[in-house]
Amino acid sequence: WQSRGVSEWMLARFERTLAQFRPDLVVVAGLFGVPVDYMRRLSVHPNRPPVAGLVGDRFQASERERADQCDRLYFTDTCFLRDAELAGFRTPGAYLPLGVDPELFRLGYAARRFELLFVASRTDVRETVVRGLRAPARIVGTDWSALADEGFHRVRNHKIGRWRLIQLYQRHFAVLN
Repeated sequence: WQSRGVSEWMLARFERTLAQFRPDLVVVAGLFGVPVDYMRRLSVHPNRPPVAGLVGDRFQASERERADQCDRLYFTDTCFLRDAELAGFRTPGAYLPLGVDPELFRLGYAARRFELLFVASRTDVRETVVRGLRAPARIVGTDWSALADEGFHRVRNHKIGRWRLIQLYQRHFAVLN
């Protein structure tokens, strides 16, 4: 039951590390990026600690096996709670908003723009909020094609990395979150 790309020696090292360290809790950040073999080994490990899975991006219903091997899921987006329910995940979930690292998100020195910034993937609720804005805003994220075509807001329809997010936050006076 081994997936491609995960060697038996890697899984054995993982089990030895668990046995030596004996964690009280395992937090799996980016749960659906972790090879399923690790989750399987963790689930049958003697003295298995509680396992929390952090989910910060969209996922497929096929990810259920990884999700079900956790004791609790924490989602960085409230729409993922609904998506998990629709996918049939049995593990209880909760919303855990992203924290801000003050070492990374500091005041920038570039001139700030007098426009509202909203960085997020489109959901029905988010689209309703954005359409309710009375002034144009800068919208950055995925799935905003329909809004981009209308031309009221300034839309950049793609995913961005953390460093670009930090730059955008530093260069705007107001951020919708």
